[in-house]
Amino acid sequence: RYADAAVTDMSGRFALPGLFDTHAHITLGPVMPEVKDGEVSLVVSGTDDITRHDALMLLAAGVTTIRDPGGDTARMVAYRDAVTDGRITGPEARVAGAVIDRSPFPVTGLVDRVDDTRSVTDHVVAQTRAGVDFVKLYEALTVEDLAAGIQAADAAGVGTIAHLSDVSWTQAANLGIDALVHAMPISPDLLPADRRAAWIETRRPGPYAFFEWYEQADLDSPEIADMLRTL
Repeated sequence: RYADAAVTDMSGRFALPGLFDTHAHITLGPVMPEVKDGEVSLVVSGTDDITRHDALMLLAAGVTTIRDPGGDTARMVAYRDAVTDGRITGPEARVAGAVIDRSPFPVTGLVDRVDDTRSVTDHVVAQTRAGVDFVKLYEALTVEDLAAGIQAADAAGVGTIAHLSDVSWTQAANLGIDALVHAMPISPDLLPADRRAAWIETRRPGPYAFFEWYEQADLDSPEIADMLRTL
């Protein structure tokens, strides 16, 4: 053994490498509704104390590296850089900024909202200039939005990650997405053709689709086989 190596008695113990949490929203805090001038929004707050607490809890569980796929852009970049510089104790991080989406209402502190005044490309450019490692493209975006986001991110030299709904994983892979999150490829296009219309007509909003899609899917279908080949 090396003469000056540290030696620890490991009797009755085991060691393993640090864990990698691929979906750690380390900077997110409480979510509160807000109504202002008749417009409904959600406010996702975050504080340095919350981030420091989350970072220590991850370390305590053996997580030494995280991929954080969404939060306030400035706060996310600040956390990553603070860990790198040794100003905060926590897992090293690769971070996205705010998720980019066509949200039906504003979600301050989590979503960069695509509308008539700000395009997907506008948000990607702003986030890459802020220093993110990749951008997060979200479920209400159209195929055209997704293509524009991937193109803008590629031009800036950052990665892309997506949480999708109607746009299929097959389409996203063909467009060049780098990563997909959640085991929910819940696009109607991935159902057998004779089940799609009924699914679209009767599906319930929100998390119901996360499991009800599987009740209609045929995992041995040509659509799923094509998706797997494409991925």
